[in-house]
Amino acid sequence: YGMTGWRVGYLHTAAPYAREILKVHDALVTCAPVVSQYAAMAALEYGAEHVAAFRRAFKARRDLTLEHLDRLSHVFDYQKPEGSYFVFPRVKDTVRWAHDSRRLAREVLEQAKVALVPGLAFGPSGEAHVRINCGREPADIERAFERLTRYFQPSPVRSPRAFETERTAAPGPHSPTPPPASAPRRRLRGLAIPYLRLLARIFLRRKKPLVIAIAGSRGKTVTKRLLAELLAVRYRVRTNPRSYNTEIGLPLAVLNVEIAPQSVWSVLSALGRASWSALFSAAPVEILVLEFGVRQRGDMRRLLRTVRPDITIVNTLTPSYSTDVELLGTLQAEIQTLCDTVGPRCGFIIDGDDPLLADMAASVSAAAESADPLLVRRADWSPNGDGLVLRSPTRRYPVSRELVGESERSSVQAAVLLAERWTALSQADINGFLAAQGERAEPR
Repeated sequence: YGMTGWRVGYLHTAAPYAREILKVHDALVTCAPVVSQYAAMAALEYGAEHVAAFRRAFKARRDLTLEHLDRLSHVFDYQKPEGSYFVFPRVKDTVRWAHDSRRLAREVLEQAKVALVPGLAFGPSGEAHVRINCGREPADIERAFERLTRYFQPSPVRSPRAFETERTAAPGPHSPTPPPASAPRRRLRGLAIPYLRLLARIFLRRKKPLVIAIAGSRGKTVTKRLLAELLAVRYRVRTNPRSYNTEIGLPLAVLNVEIAPQSVWSVLSALGRASWSALFSAAPVEILVLEFGVRQRGDMRRLLRTVRPDITIVNTLTPSYSTDVELLGTLQAEIQTLCDTVGPRCGFIIDGDDPLLADMAASVSAAAESADPLLVRRADWSPNGDGLVLRSPTRRYPVSRELVGESERSSVQAAVLLAERWTALSQADINGFLAAQGERAEPR
């Protein structure tokens, strides 16, 4: 009711907890102020119209915030908030000070003039996150993300040799590049990458999962999350919750191991867990969903040394944060390398509206040994009362679940296309995935 300062409310909890809480409460508070009680009565009796307006306003502000976070997908992963006006995105490991949220928040405040709350303020598990208030006026949200976009603007793509030279130098004040590692850590990394790659290949030979790769500039993590939600109805699916999509991150994602690079001991411990996972893990995995991230030429070939996907989803390639011609050319060449390397037997789902992917879609179609690639197109969506209709190659689906932002909509479409062609999911399974939360059947 927008009455946080009136200090009136209620407690709903189990009786044993209530009895213990009241022992403290009774010693501190006699009752809510009389004026607050009358105000609360008026809110409960006459506030429905105002609450509806609040809901609409806060939902619009949340959706606006998430759309901006989608455009900064090279910086943040997030879960869609369902009951507050705060978002708590995770800062990706490739961002400078990702694991020092206090320092990151301070630098953003000093240099971009945007106030974020460091995740560490909410406990150790909040590290590598920041809290964003999306309850502000839309103009404030727009202004804040304009500044954040400038702050996190990626550096221009360099040649591999230039990149190796530059990353030993201290990054500039606005650079999202992590600070350079010490010489011992660089040597350890150089030894760890081929070892982890070998372990990942051993794991894949043992488990023989269907491997789904997600590439592109935007929405990879959103697509991964939604694929897991749909496929988990009938399959044992594994997706690493982090956005591990680099040369060292990809084998870690395959092995389901996280690594904290702050100390040599933590790295060695992670290598031990990775060895156990590759050689002895008994957990069954039927489908493995991975992200493939590229930032410079040669990245894709390095990723493909670890795993060759069975199905590849190529999201929007044109990034929202840059018009750098060299960057766009690099991204296009790396995705083409992926398509050329995995061969005609890999299934493809491609963003059909991205002009940078048009030639790639045509080449995949020409080389395909079986069916043509499936295309994700905005034109396949149409309004239907309060919801939407999604048209696939085989049928039309009513969609009542809440979809926020272009990334979530295209990811849902890609999940449906994949389920239709390559899985045993039924139409009822897909309909349940597309239904609003309250309309979904209980899981079997």
